[in-house]
Amino acid sequence: MEPLAEPSSLANTVLAPPQANFSWWCQPGNLRCYFDPAWSTGQPPLQFTWTFPPGAFSSGGDAPTVSFYPPGTYSVTLRVRDALGQESTVTRPVSPGAQYLPKTGSWSNLARPGSSLDFFATPNGGYTATWYTFTPDGAPVWYTTGISFLYNNSWSAPLYLSTWNGSSNVLTSVGSLELKLMSRSSAAFSYTVNGVSGNEPYTYQLGGLDRTGAWYEPAFSGWGLNLQEHSGFYGAKVAFYEGSQPRWVEGSTTPGPSVSMNLNWRSGPGLCPGCTYVGPPGALPVGSVSIQIPSSSTSGLTKMNITTPSGARWVLPWVNVSKLTQ
Repeated sequence: MEPLAEPSSLANTVLAPPQANFSWWCQPGNLRCYFDPAWSTGQPPLQFTWTFPPGAFSSGGDAPTVSFYPPGTYSVTLRVRDALGQESTVTRPVSPGAQYLPKTGSWSNLARPGSSLDFFATPNGGYTATWYTFTPDGAPVWYTTGISFLYNNSWSAPLYLSTWNGSSNVLTSVGSLELKLMSRSSAAFSYTVNGVSGNEPYTYQLGGLDRTGAWYEPAFSGWGLNLQEHSGFYGAKVAFYEGSQPRWVEGSTTPGPSVSMNLNWRSGPGLCPGCTYVGPPGALPVGSVSIQIPSSSTSGLTKMNITTPSGARWVLPWVNVSKLTQ
């Protein structure tokens, strides 16, 4: 008598149902909108069915281009069907013709916590950003952008890696960033860095109040202190150097004119651009920062004492800092 065949692993696996999701971006000049179902998940191959309001003209396909008239807010529905016949539907408001003024502060993808984008306005009407992310081996790394202007709800800028040569920082062009706004607080975020390209849905998280912005030391530029103040929250990211390499740590407390924060080093696998995400970063205490900036001021004092996991130290006595952004 032959043994019974082992049941297949697939038969004993409960496969997650699909989750419909999409991003969209519109050109205000001609009310033409672009739709992308790439944020949807499920067992491939996925089938996409779009429902647009009467009078809208769609190019068809999985990622259609749609023209609306007149300007206004419309409901758009996406139905996703996976290889097992399971379905998911999402309906979202779309506002062609709207020109959005993005919220300034910290932006991130809550479904992939770890990396974030500090997005700030500049005095000349442009915007600049610092991208806090990770290397393939899990170490924190930061990149900065040039100043660029919003056009048709889209913002893009060159991306730079800042390294330290022993006396000053050196900027190297490594790619670009782009935000295509879907509202004041949501955007399709895309990047190219060191030859790796990717995209994620990013949403505004916090910031925007009082001391929020990018701060630097005029006499010792090249490192930075990004602050976020938001409804009882006061957070700081310190962008510094471990030897020649850019690193960042973060801490938070409640707002005040004179505060101290314990700083944490974030690290973990699967957090770099293009990497397969496996979970949020770990946290390791590495020091502290003290900040003395009066409310509504554009200058203040800070000191810090940081020792990285490798033993490298970044220690500053009280130094003057000035606000670079609005």
